[in-house]
Amino acid sequence: MAFKDLREFLTALKRRGELHEIAAPVDKDGEIGVICSENSRVRGPALVFQNINGFRTPLITGVLGTEQRYPKFLEDRKRDFAKSGAKDFSKKGNNVKKD
Repeated sequence: MAFKDLREFLTALKRRGELHEIAAPVDKDGEIGVICSENSRVRGPALVFQNINGFRTPLITGVLGTEQRYPKFLEDRKRDFAKSGAKDFSKKGNNVKKD
């Protein structure tokens, strides 16, 4: 399935139970790092921190954090990239310095 943008991908993750929204206030200097580290270790869902102390903008982490989510997001983009001439670019190789 092609995703139009990140918002559409996040909606799909939420439907599949692969997105967890954290509404409780969190501290950017200590809590977020610990939470993300543990979540990554257990291959948990993508996280949206909605209430970071001192900030108005939410933070989204772990969107491509598992072997299953990454290819789902890139599936159609890989085909689009190939259609856009990526094959020709990869053949050129002249712009890569060799020792």
